[in-house]
Amino acid sequence: MEIVKNGAVSKKLLKTLSVVTLLITSNISYSESDVFTNLRWDGYISQALIYTSDNNFFGNSDDSISTEFTELEFLFSASFLNDFQFSGSILSRRAGESDNGSLRVDHGFLTYTMLNDLNWTFGARAGRIKAPFGFYGETRDIAFTRPSILTPQQLYPEFARGLMFTLDGIDFHGQRNWNINSLSWQIALSKKDPSAEELEDLTKRQITGTPKSDLYGAARLLYDWDAGKVRLAISYGKLGFRVINQGYPDTRISTRAVVLSSEYNARNWQIVGEYSMTTNDIENLQSYHQNSHNDGASYYLQGTYRLSHGLEVLLRRGYLYLNKDDKSGKVFEAEAYADFMNGILDTPIPGYTQYAENWVIGAGWHINSDILLRAEYQIIEGTAWVPADDAMIQPLSMEKDWDMLMLQASYRF
Repeated sequence: MEIVKNGAVSKKLLKTLSVVTLLITSNISYSESDVFTNLRWDGYISQALIYTSDNNFFGNSDDSISTEFTELEFLFSASFLNDFQFSGSILSRRAGESDNGSLRVDHGFLTYTMLNDLNWTFGARAGRIKAPFGFYGETRDIAFTRPSILTPQQLYPEFARGLMFTLDGIDFHGQRNWNINSLSWQIALSKKDPSAEELEDLTKRQITGTPKSDLYGAARLLYDWDAGKVRLAISYGKLGFRVINQGYPDTRISTRAVVLSSEYNARNWQIVGEYSMTTNDIENLQSYHQNSHNDGASYYLQGTYRLSHGLEVLLRRGYLYLNKDDKSGKVFEAEAYADFMNGILDTPIPGYTQYAENWVIGAGWHINSDILLRAEYQIIEGTAWVPADDAMIQPLSMEKDWDMLMLQASYRF
């Protein structure tokens, strides 16, 4: 069943939810005050300034200042009939050429809690949900819940936020509690057709034809010890797509990832590290029957120290290799140049598009619970996580080594 299409909940889902609700309510006696409880809404707005020494990121930032990173989101939730809750958000996000700021449903799902006591929780959701992937897969879109202006791009790249981290489907989740320790799990399934541009960002290849989705999803097991002092998680994600080519065999694209996550929290500081192993397969690329297989790797280590008066500083080192057997991208560059000479590619593709290594130095100031100011400076080698739409502003002038300075102000209401 197609649950969400073009950012709006499908009519089929709305009719289904309405029928289910009517069937439930027709057999339950309740007073008017019991129907909707814990009704709440809030939101946030954030604006960033971005300067890059080379390359563009979220607009024309190359030796200039881009203001094209703006977020405005309204969130709301309501509980009803004791065991049901609806949660949703409306988002306007402008992010250079890759996001134009139009309003859309960022998430919207119905939750049914089957069991909820001191020891166990079980439930299910249906609708547009966030992928249970790593530590930040579900919280990366809110300035106050991510660790820096940008989440670690090694595991949470901006070009894949709509394809990998937002799912239209269902999930099942549960939690076992032991005093101040807990073990939680979540499994999510989805089937949402991507655009050709999303697949090009994901594969770094030119895509022709009509993309279609196979069933895909994500799962996570998370252990929380001593009320969050130590958190350990393992996540698994799988994407599967096919591209219908006129007169040629369909292109098959699949990506599988396993993520190991760890976090240690002390009174004034925090250490976070995540490591991702990916397997990427492409069959019958375009109409030339090209096949490819590679194993990627990405990881980062991040430290945050909280000073007094709401101030904090952050240091992060990260690596992303789309093919760990070709970390420099030289083999890929040679193959891409041969494809260019044979007329398969419109332009040659440099090897540094296949990896990215960076240092991040950041600072944040929580003026109060509702106002957050952040600054972030990155020293970067490679362009693997630059969104293709931003890269195409000046496709022939991409540089391997570049720096980025970001400033952001966020307000929560």
